[in-house]
Amino acid sequence: MRVFVTGIGAISSLGQGVGALQTALSEDACGIRMHELKAPAPSDQTVSSLCALVDDIDLSGISSDKISLRHLDRNTELALAATDEAILSARLTPEDLRTCNTVLGTSTGSTKSVEDNYHRLFAQGRNALSPTTVPRSMSTSALSALSLVYGIQGLCFVVSSACASGAHAIGEGFQMVRSGRTDIALVGGTEAAVTFGVWKAWHALHAMSSDGCRPFCATRNGFVLGEGAAMFVLESEQSVERRGADVFGELVGYGHSSDAFHITQPSQTGVESAIRGAFEDAHVDPGEGALISAHGTGTKLNDVTEANALIATVGDGLDTSDVIATKSLHGHLLGAGGALELAIGIIALNRGKAPPIHGYREPDEDIRLPLVLGQPKPIESRYLLSNSFAFGGLNVSLLMRSK
Repeated sequence: MRVFVTGIGAISSLGQGVGALQTALSEDACGIRMHELKAPAPSDQTVSSLCALVDDIDLSGISSDKISLRHLDRNTELALAATDEAILSARLTPEDLRTCNTVLGTSTGSTKSVEDNYHRLFAQGRNALSPTTVPRSMSTSALSALSLVYGIQGLCFVVSSACASGAHAIGEGFQMVRSGRTDIALVGGTEAAVTFGVWKAWHALHAMSSDGCRPFCATRNGFVLGEGAAMFVLESEQSVERRGADVFGELVGYGHSSDAFHITQPSQTGVESAIRGAFEDAHVDPGEGALISAHGTGTKLNDVTEANALIATVGDGLDTSDVIATKSLHGHLLGAGGALELAIGIIALNRGKAPPIHGYREPDEDIRLPLVLGQPKPIESRYLLSNSFAFGGLNVSLLMRSK
């Protein structure tokens, strides 16, 4: 059964909404800036760092009599903003939503609520916490909010697989629609993990850059933390025809693997398996080429591993491919990264222009890929390959075909 994308919603440091995202891409705008992260009061600890934060979250168009929108965790607010846009763009009715299935990816969940409440309990020595602590801190809090606000009564669950969470959620929703388990699936990822504590944890791994994310560049030195969300409406061909829905493209392949190798170090074999699996699942020859949205974290080891895996799997297809790496623009959204990068890839495919890698300085002799550099480049391929590779060796590749 064929599966189409009929709705997209997005929010990130590049702005709220697909329109803002399109504008940012056309202007090569970068959402990475210096921010001051503060520990919860009364601590006076702060850190200044490059981050990619959302300036404002507008939920004014959303209303609900089942949940207070004033007391939501930031992770939930981001998910609602992206979901509302995806639903509106797909023109789903309340009845469509009632029966749809929902899969949401998130890596750390409600980080700020957890961090703030631990601080109250252990640092401030309080004997009691707010009764909203558990509802705000659950890993499923954003998903539950979506169900309550939109009356979703179908199968709903959260996928948490580190930086592959959003991509896994999209892939699993794709399988549900393709197999006939549901006509409509609401899928994507959300993440609001740019907090003082999370920054300190990543800093301890020496994985973050202090001067910008430059994937595949010889001077790359790490990633930049970001936040945001992207959501999609997936529909069966029959549902699209019945509703007369417009489509953004067709999801045709889902490849996935687990390295079973190392908790932080990637395995080229595992990455290759996911990429190859996406093409095989779609019955598409990699030699046809694609717009490749790389995982591209900007770390020394990950970029080389991904480059070598692409050479091994796509082969001569790279001659007609273009490789983009948009974490250079919006930072690393962890569990929401794969979802936002798929949205950007779909926008690029439909516009016919691939966005260049922002801040790229000089080539790495160990990386021989057809990188998009300097200016947007016309896209020749009909296909989009979007890669997401997570700590613990959890890999996902999604393959789209243009509308």
